[in-house]
Amino acid sequence: MLDKINISSHKQKLIVYILLTLVTPAVFWPVNQCNFISIDDPVYVTQNIHIQSGITLNGLRWESKNLTAAIVL
Repeated sequence: MLDKINISSHKQKLIVYILLTLVTPAVFWPVNQCNFISIDDPVYVTQNIHIQSGITLNGLRWESKNLTAAIVL
C-alpha cells in the first residue's frame, strides 16, 4: 500500500512538521491547569539582588558558586 503513495520527501517533511506543530501543544495543554510551585523562587529570583541587578560578571560568579537553596531529592 505504501508503494502506491507517491509523495515527495519535501511534502513528507512538511506533513511531519505540521503534525508535530499540532500534536505538541495538544500534549502539553493540560500543564496549563497545574499550579505554580514556588519552592525556591524568593531566594533565587524575586528577592535576589544578584538576579535583580541584571546579567553581570559578579552575578554570574554568584550563580555558578551558590547552591544554598537547592533541593536535593
